[in-house]
Amino acid sequence: MREAFPSIRHVAESNEGGSGVVSADNSKKKLPKQTLVSIQMAKDELAFEHGELSLDHPLEMYLNNLSLRLPKRDGVRPHIHLLPGWKEANGMCLADGTIYISAGLVEDAETEEALLGVIAHEQVHAYREHATKTKRKIKSVS
Repeated sequence: MREAFPSIRHVAESNEGGSGVVSADNSKKKLPKQTLVSIQMAKDELAFEHGELSLDHPLEMYLNNLSLRLPKRDGVRPHIHLLPGWKEANGMCLADGTIYISAGLVEDAETEEALLGVIAHEQVHAYREHATKTKRKIKSVS
């Protein structure tokens, strides 16, 4: 019989997380300085608006260890952050490959596989550099 999917509360209360979390430094290539500044501003705004957890928090470790089931590209695996104050079910990926998952999404996920599907979806954005391409497209239109 399959083990039940742990709730956010269950993971937060446990101190397990395991090892194998990959470093948050995802970029193998250099991004333009303006892009790096924009990324940092977005990270600061997300942390201010939705809160943030430390990298060694059990929920952060759980999400990053869960993502180890997915294939990595060019030896790089995006780092995942949980935004505890973001209540709607959503996720997003920044141009540097950092993935943000809302607490609402984790709470609504019925299985680990569902959560892993969202992480995989966001990883595809990172691998295909959708955030960078979108920004370029917006610049060329304006």
